[in-house]
Amino acid sequence: MYDLEIIIPVELNDERIKRRFEDFKKYGFKNDLSKKIKIFFMASHDNKEEDLEDLKKGWYENFDIETVVTPHKHVACRIMHYYSNYLNPESARWYIQMDEDSMTNIKLLIKKLDEEYDHKDLYQMTGVLLKQPSITEKRILEKIGFKGWYDGEPPDHAYEIYITSQAVMKRIKDCKACGQYFKMRELFPEEHGDHGLCHAARMVKVYTFTSNFLSPNAKFLEYYVDYNYLHIHEISRDRTNEIFKWLDLTEDQKNQKPDILDFKKSYYLSWRFDKTWINFKENKEITNVDNRILGIWGTTPSNDLTVFLSNECSKNNPIFILDEKTEQGIKTKDGRLEIKIFGN
Repeated sequence: MYDLEIIIPVELNDERIKRRFEDFKKYGFKNDLSKKIKIFFMASHDNKEEDLEDLKKGWYENFDIETVVTPHKHVACRIMHYYSNYLNPESARWYIQMDEDSMTNIKLLIKKLDEEYDHKDLYQMTGVLLKQPSITEKRILEKIGFKGWYDGEPPDHAYEIYITSQAVMKRIKDCKACGQYFKMRELFPEEHGDHGLCHAARMVKVYTFTSNFLSPNAKFLEYYVDYNYLHIHEISRDRTNEIFKWLDLTEDQKNQKPDILDFKKSYYLSWRFDKTWINFKENKEITNVDNRILGIWGTTPSNDLTVFLSNECSKNNPIFILDEKTEQGIKTKDGRLEIKIFGN
């Protein structure tokens, strides 16, 4: 039995999405080799066979990859195709529906699920619940006997991620109404695929709740070093390019410390509106005197210090590469560190 079974829609004809999957394969997971993971990639019917074959390659040894060529182009239909045809509640302890523009700490996520929840009990969780109205969903629910769900405000649904226990999936699999819903929803190539699993859980008297360790946003600092979030979303090179530039610079230099850095010293940061003493920590954090995380540091292939000093990714903040050879880099006179923009 797998610890996690992950369902992800795939579209490789779009070069932007194809690049996302390249990054997803490299940066999408913090792995735990002791856990067994199964990924179902639900592909559109017009993906090139060679692209799908490439998608299967290069994953961690504890990952089993299955690409399913569905008869559908629309993402919602491809997601429903999994639940109509491939859902097996005896396959895994936990099931996750997610997108490719995300990052997940598998090691800590499974640890938290095992310590605080139980796959044999009834759980379905997400990062945020929405009440987005849908004419398609309303008509299908009315058709199979759930007309009252749209009396007043629309029913809840998740945004992007669902984590569902094995016990809930067993109920869903055994529920005739859920099967009808999935088969009908698969026929409508419109709107989003985020409603379906929440509706199915409600049909078996399970109500989706929000968890504070799942974020629908690109909370990269809290994911990368602080571990407040074990899953983040809307993080991709076409949206948060500076994060991926920093990862590209530092990913192969994890265990190196730049010569310029001394963990025992405090430094002075002068950057935009920040004027404060800071510390560089061995776990890659950059913190102020109140121990608040201001950023993360890493080492470039040329052993220079590089820092990423903001979580406000939408502003496309520059990465700083700091050395003692440039006026725009690092100044260490009397233990003071002044950071100015280096490049862009």
